[in-house]
Amino acid sequence: MKVGELMKHEASRTRADATLREAGRIMAEVGCGFLPVVDAHQRVVGVITDRDLAMTVTTADQRPASIAVENAMTREIHVTRSNEDLSRALRRMAEARVRRLPVVDTEGRLEGILSLDDVILATGSHGTARFAEAPAEEVLGALKAICNHPVLALELNR
Repeated sequence: MKVGELMKHEASRTRADATLREAGRIMAEVGCGFLPVVDAHQRVVGVITDRDLAMTVTTADQRPASIAVENAMTREIHVTRSNEDLSRALRRMAEARVRRLPVVDTEGRLEGILSLDDVILATGSHGTARFAEAPAEEVLGALKAICNHPVLALELNR
């Protein structure tokens, strides 16, 4: 199965010069906790999560309306392409320990989002067009890798 068969094509996004207040409103309106950050050409230059937003707002001595997204976003991005095998995208999620990957074209422009949640919900949905062919152990492996917090892993291995 290819990423394009499961990805969400209607991806909300924000710009680096937007404020955290604006990004937070988009997240609240759409009901998501992740936004790709794009430039004027729709190329992905970063991502911002609800956690990034909350941590920045609670540690800064400023109002969310005065903090730019670029001051809170993650610049190290991990992406996938719509024609990539789902198994490979799941391995990328596991390696990067992320639950969502922006889907980009060959120029780095945003096409959609692949979410581990969507993969999980589609896995095993026999009889629908969204049945994921990814083996359940691949999905579980990706989820375990993402959930394995390095600090917690150190404490558990003592």
